[in-house]
Amino acid sequence: MDINLGIVDQRLTKLTEVHQDFFVDSLHLKDAARQQAAAFVFLCVKTLFDLTDEDALDCLTEGGDDAGIDAIHVGDPKNDEFTITLFQGKYNQRDDGLSEFGENAIVQVISTLRTLFDPDAKLPPMNCRLLVRVEEVRSLIADGTIPSFRVVLCNNGRIWNVKGRQVIDAAQLPPNQVAWEHMNHNRIVQLLQSQKPINDSIQLAGEAVVEHFAYRRVLVGKLPITELAVLFNRYDNLLLERNIRRYLGNNRVNQNIQESLLSAEGRKNFYFFNNGITAICDKFRHNEGQKSGWKILVENFYIINGGQTGRTIEETLRMHASEDYSQTYVLLRLYELERDQDSDLIDRITYATNNQSQVELHDLRSNDAIQKKLELAVKDLGFEYRRKRDSAGGRGDRAISLRVAAEALLAVWQRGPNKARLYRSSLFLEPHYGRIFNDSVNGAQLILAVQLFRTVETERKRRENPRFLPYASHFLAMLMGQELLKGLGLLRVQDLTHKNFADAETFLDANRDRIYEHAVATVEATLKKSGLLDESLQRLSGAFRGADLLRSLK
Repeated sequence: MDINLGIVDQRLTKLTEVHQDFFVDSLHLKDAARQQAAAFVFLCVKTLFDLTDEDALDCLTEGGDDAGIDAIHVGDPKNDEFTITLFQGKYNQRDDGLSEFGENAIVQVISTLRTLFDPDAKLPPMNCRLLVRVEEVRSLIADGTIPSFRVVLCNNGRIWNVKGRQVIDAAQLPPNQVAWEHMNHNRIVQLLQSQKPINDSIQLAGEAVVEHFAYRRVLVGKLPITELAVLFNRYDNLLLERNIRRYLGNNRVNQNIQESLLSAEGRKNFYFFNNGITAICDKFRHNEGQKSGWKILVENFYIINGGQTGRTIEETLRMHASEDYSQTYVLLRLYELERDQDSDLIDRITYATNNQSQVELHDLRSNDAIQKKLELAVKDLGFEYRRKRDSAGGRGDRAISLRVAAEALLAVWQRGPNKARLYRSSLFLEPHYGRIFNDSVNGAQLILAVQLFRTVETERKRRENPRFLPYASHFLAMLMGQELLKGLGLLRVQDLTHKNFADAETFLDANRDRIYEHAVATVEATLKKSGLLDESLQRLSGAFRGADLLRSLK
């Protein structure tokens, strides 16, 4: 057996053991082979998006009536656009890695894609987990948010054959909104090797400039896009390990990049149209006696800005290999920095070069003074605040991630459940960040907000009724927070501190079920009064994104 096949198969065996209850109880998969197939899709989702087990499992829609979609990941809207990633998995029990992704499965995915584009189209039979996500997507589209679909076809073998390609081409889905990718055992292992440093050579074109500045070195040069495509083909997402943006699919910016590359005039002037690539490394070397055309040897190389450009270039060159890209270049800025001594500077460079649009900034905010204070406050109360994504240990009920804390605090105590649900990726940008992590927030408030949010999320995954539960978690957590304060006799959340934290935990443990059911009944009554209770899931999804329901509850 190929070593990569063996690594993946070994992980699947462990995953089916660890998550067997979920596969049986939530996905209703009792057959061992089907559980292994679901575990394979789970591994693909988790690895591609770098998700926690809990978040990756929540994406799975495998089972009966899955309409050819084994998992779905819905990205947060950004600038009136959002990306939906659909996964279709085929895990072959043969271990030779030679099986191709069949065209019949592609046909089924295409059929589902057509219904997602049209919010008024009749849906095929779908299981509850998939239907909830699909109606959320259709609701966003109905509101005017522009979708981009990323279809990831996963197997432990080869990419689709000529017939599969013909099926994709014949479907004539808009190429500016639908991107097709293949993911197999080789790519999984490649992504899992995220700690392996990238040491390689990079061939520049023309003259470049190297300057010593503030005890550091900076290189500015002209990079052939063919060279950049080779790096992405070789290292994939490992190049972007420190990049705070993940690839966003075929959004409008990436479409414009591709359109430039596909026109002769655009290719010639691409260097001037694009902002370029910003990268860091521990060390770079070159032949200083050579005037131009340097080959740069880099150690521990990462791209911190320009990942969208690089990924789009790699995909365009792969899909349109017949075009001439020999005279197409992109600007490269390369900083040689000491990781240990310059970690704060690296974060600030990354933030500054990525701050033109909404991005995930929780990794960079992790070093803020308020986050360090909260870490101490939470620790003193017997919990662990994982303000850095790569924090060691800290799993289970007593570990709290920075991302979840922000979402829970905004929903529960700041009474912004609709914003917490819709703008997860914006919570670390102003004005949301300053509102959530203000001077009055403390460790007790943070822990209790997360506990309330986890309670409703657990119930969401366990129950199928009422129908609105999949969209209501943030609202229910807010209502439970109000009941908690009332039960403690507190008029303001500011009065909830370490001094009454033990009383709050005791009250919550004794009344958790009661105040949860009260929150559900309150939302149900409000929906009924406004005539929304019996509406479609698509309408319900929209109701929980808007402000009208929040005003009614307040």
